[in-house]
Amino acid sequence: MPNLPDWIALIALVILSIRLNWEVSQRLRRFCLWLLRHEKGAATLQLALTLPGVLIQTLVQWLLASVMNERVSLQGWRASLPETEPWRSPFIRLTRELPKRKQWWLGIGQGLAGFALISWITADSHAFFQSLFQGDWAATWIAWRQLLATPGFWLWVYLTFSISLILLPAHPLATRPRPWLIGFGIALLSSALNGLGSANWLAWLTALRESMTRGWLGILLLQASFLASYALIRRISHLSSRFLLPQTNDQPETESDQSGHQR
Repeated sequence: MPNLPDWIALIALVILSIRLNWEVSQRLRRFCLWLLRHEKGAATLQLALTLPGVLIQTLVQWLLASVMNERVSLQGWRASLPETEPWRSPFIRLTRELPKRKQWWLGIGQGLAGFALISWITADSHAFFQSLFQGDWAATWIAWRQLLATPGFWLWVYLTFSISLILLPAHPLATRPRPWLIGFGIALLSSALNGLGSANWLAWLTALRESMTRGWLGILLLQASFLASYALIRRISHLSSRFLLPQTNDQPETESDQSGHQR
């Protein structure tokens, strides 16, 4: 089957990214709680840090719910702080509990919309990833320097990170055997489709695979960079508190603690 290793590599990127997306979400939550030591404040900070992705998620789910003939309304900043289902925007209020089938379509729809945006945002990185795949390190370094010189590069990095964290799927069990088996089946099917049809069909599938690989690899690099930075910051903080500061037993303030202070 043509291009089977390429499709398997793409599926592996997707599965690993789903797992890492969950890890990043958990670490970001802990980081905000570590900074503010206050649950509501940490939730507000996390929402603010990922606000571009949350706003896009809200718009996409509003449109999808309207298409499915579901009545929705917007809710304010304070009402959005309590945790909602992972598939739903915190700014969306549904008039009734959605059945699992519609929840599934909402999740799929927002994932496709998010990845389409990320593919568009990362279009300028095509030369970098192409030279990286070819193992041409000199061309890779040149392409990387050109990418860094792109106007608004760090803004696009932030938007990609925010959109991927909020709109793309995240699950702690993504790397279990079942997703890998399903992914291998999808890779076999995609590779078989490459051998069917005209040259135009083959060119379209190849372009789609390359675009998806570029987008998912970019997401994976951002996720890995965040996790490495988080581990480094926590390690430095632990060492500094161990050798420079007195030991304390302070714990983040919880909701029950806050209510007790109010009394």
